Amino acid sequence: MHVLFFVSNYSSIIFPNKGYFFKVICEGLVKKGIEVTVIAPLPYSNKWIEKLIPRLKNYHLLPKKEKTNGVTIHRPRYFNFPFADKFRLRPFFIFRSLKPLLHKLNPQLIDFRNSYPSYPLGDVAEKLAKYYRIPYLYTINGQEYPMSEPDSILMTSRLRRYAKGAAKMFGVSTEIVRETKRITEVTAELMVHPIGVPASRMTMEEKRLLKHHLQLNSAKKYFLYAGAISYLKGTDVLLAAFRKLNLADTILILIGPMDNDAFQFNSNEHYLGLKPQEVVYQYMQVCDLFIFPSRIEGMPNVLKEAGAAGIPIIASRVGGIPELLGEDERGLLMTDISTESLIDSIRKSCNSPDKTKERCMNMKEYIEKIYSEEVCTEKLIEIYKHTLNNN
Repeated sequence: MHVLFFVSNYSSIIFPNKGYFFKVICEGLVKKGIEVTVIAPLPYSNKWIEKLIPRLKNYHLLPKKEKTNGVTIHRPRYFNFPFADKFRLRPFFIFRSLKPLLHKLNPQLIDFRNSYPSYPLGDVAEKLAKYYRIPYLYTINGQEYPMSEPDSILMTSRLRRYAKGAAKMFGVSTEIVRETKRITEVTAELMVHPIGVPASRMTMEEKRLLKHHLQLNSAKKYFLYAGAISYLKGTDVLLAAFRKLNLADTILILIGPMDNDAFQFNSNEHYLGLKPQEVVYQYMQVCDLFIFPSRIEGMPNVLKEAGAAGIPIIASRVGGIPELLGEDERGLLMTDISTESLIDSIRKSCNSPDKTKERCMNMKEYIEKIYSEEVCTEKLIEIYKHTLNNN
């Protein structure tokens, strides 16, 4: 079986965290004997363009083609300009950049994954399916997926078209599945993404050594946040709550990208910038509490990793998070996204160590049962086989 995996980004040496979980999925498929080709189009860039558009920094260094762990990755460059979307030209430029590749590939199925509204890649996925005359699967990953009406009639019509053109439609949380059906009138199914890390089984001595390796003070407690440092992710609420608590023996560690120095940090708030996924997981294994007060989410993989690491979790009640944590069964849910609610949750977690430990054990068992690479890969292959048999 040959699957064409069509996504907006894929993990690389230069950007290891971008598309990391797509990498986990694809490499899991290859281990099971599935041939996987990834297409992740990028806007054309060079050093001069990147000076004008900082978000494209180092894009020109990404290889146009590479093969890692059995997965072939293509990153064709397409022409883009500021008003391309206004004139609906970006899908045309992207598909045009793919044309030199298309005759070299012979896929049986397209697995298209993207966040709402999926434009322009949704248009291109449709074109690819028509070019090869094969079915495509469409999975909404979710962070940008709105839990209200889409921004415009045009976006709504696009989403409906993508949904009806796909052989099957998926969402990464029950809420996204429900919203997809409401907006598109197409019944979607739940798509479970593997976490890509083994559940932690570290002894106290191993944790002590890892803490020493990370240069953490064994006499201190550490709260951890991993994700974008931004208002949407609740960084303002996190910092306000931590400062109001004023815990003398506790350090807050923040890991993730931040644009334009949006936040300033105190001496007991350590911002480490962007770190590789394996380093983030090391911090999860030795820190005392993971806090995630995000305002908008689909089904955050970072919480799955935290659960596998065995760290207590406090998170906001948005998107698929309540589904993941249960009603305080596997982690604590904030009553609302506010400083006071987060403070209450932190105190509740710290003042009830036995209950907190029980939640951690429940979460780890849940992650191993639902989100292990083995389980998720087998389910995905069954979806592929069923789709091909019915198309």
